[in-house]
Amino acid sequence: MTNRPNHAATLVVATLVVTASPGLPATYAEYRDAIGYTELVQALGPGTPTGSGIGVTQVETLNDEGHYFPNPSDPELSGMLLTDVTGTSTGYSGHATVVGRHLYGSDTSTAPGITEADAYWATDWLLSGFLKTGNSFSGAPLTESRDIQNHSWASPTHALATNASRRLDYAIRRDGFTAAVGLNNGSDTSVPHLMAHSYNAISVGLTNAEHSRGTTLFDDAGRVKPDLVVPLSATSWATPVVSAAAALLIETARGTPAWAPAEQPEAVKALLMAGATKDEFTHWDRFPDRPLDDVFGAGELNVFNSYLILTNGPQSEGALAAPSGWAARTQEPGTAIRFFFEVPPGHLAAELSAMLVWNRHIVDGEPRPNRWDPVPELPDMTLTLRAAEGFVPGAVVDLSTGAVDNVE
Repeated sequence: MTNRPNHAATLVVATLVVTASPGLPATYAEYRDAIGYTELVQALGPGTPTGSGIGVTQVETLNDEGHYFPNPSDPELSGMLLTDVTGTSTGYSGHATVVGRHLYGSDTSTAPGITEADAYWATDWLLSGFLKTGNSFSGAPLTESRDIQNHSWASPTHALATNASRRLDYAIRRDGFTAAVGLNNGSDTSVPHLMAHSYNAISVGLTNAEHSRGTTLFDDAGRVKPDLVVPLSATSWATPVVSAAAALLIETARGTPAWAPAEQPEAVKALLMAGATKDEFTHWDRFPDRPLDDVFGAGELNVFNSYLILTNGPQSEGALAAPSGWAARTQEPGTAIRFFFEVPPGHLAAELSAMLVWNRHIVDGEPRPNRWDPVPELPDMTLTLRAAEGFVPGAVVDLSTGAVDNVE
């Protein structure tokens, strides 16, 4: 992989080499089967991560009664410490409750070990409650102390969307949290202004393709969304499934000091996207200048694959790498980092999944007292697959060179 000038960047590359023929598409009778969670439980048994110790923030719009808070009396949410950060919800939201079930519910979620969640009304979170969107005189966004933000809401258009997206990207990189953001429901809708135009968040669609179609519309238009898809009926439920999967990975990484870099948002994003499967789709493709499929992104979430990539550990450049693994590096402009892997004699690599992910940088465009204007800086990376002999790179087999993306 090569960093083209002009900025240094911390990047994460995650790979999964499959050396067996692809299996049949998963059934969707139970989403946890389809996303590899059942397989994970079968492999790990009592050692399966649960999201224990992971804190989450849940951002919701108002329902018809003006409520945004999940119902703590719901049987699946009993034992949760739910905090109304906005502080104005006098009742409960059915939507927020179902999102909560998929994010931290005792039966529905894959991360039932999560026990603490903060809740915001989306407008408050967008304005004075967290991002401070559109108000340069109020400073940078507030600090996020939780590990994950879940956004099962969207705004099709918004006059301050560029400012909001840049502020979210800044907060993600500064505070080191993972953010999952939902697309609109419906294949005839465009990518919503909020919050799916974020670079550093993970955008979520549906395996059945009934989600926003097309590319980003501003702030460097043309980036493909979503990043991942999930086999559920609405993006509101699919998004917390990705958040829950992130919780399992963060908990696992946190248990091994050498894996600490894998807790960072660009690492979590790379691990989830590299583990995604494509067999579910009759047509999935990408091109050198378009790193993801224009409908299904990196593919369908598979937490078992992502867990295997993570637990195979960090790999060293310039040496023979394991069939799956990851690496986090700070790369200087104009330099290349190389990883080598081997397909043993007599074996066929039926699939190679490699994801290169880095964060967009946001700086203060007017560094003066009482003013904060977010200005983006985006390193430009290339991911190249080459043949090799004796650790000497040879002919190019494939490459990914998206000019406006922060994934390859």
